[in-house]
Amino acid sequence: MMEFYYMMHYVIYRWYRKHNEDQDSSMVYAISILGALSLGLFISLDHYVCLFLDIPKFFNKPYIVIYTILWLVLEYIIFFPGGRYKDIFNEFDKQRYTLKMKSRCNAAKIFNSSLLALNLLLVILGDYLNHH
Repeated sequence: MMEFYYMMHYVIYRWYRKHNEDQDSSMVYAISILGALSLGLFISLDHYVCLFLDIPKFFNKPYIVIYTILWLVLEYIIFFPGGRYKDIFNEFDKQRYTLKMKSRCNAAKIFNSSLLALNLLLVILGDYLNHH
């Protein structure tokens, strides 16, 4: 499970590394993108569930701030102590052309793309509900 979590970040990290970003910036971008997508998904799902079931919203500004802080602390603990992500991602780079690594990268790309598509779909639904 953790390997897939690393792979989700690695796919975005590698894309930014291809575009001449340094290692730390690429990792910060990966963390930020996945954090924003997951937070957006949680907020959207909370909004629609509360809208359709006519219950009060769970996510408000304090919860969003707490979630963001917890997300950043968790990401720091998982990836940054001792340059841990550099060791993990360098190992992924060495194995990048193996069939097993290609299938893992494809699965992570599909997951990240699905997360983005689901967020876009929920935004489009929200726009439709607010304007019609």
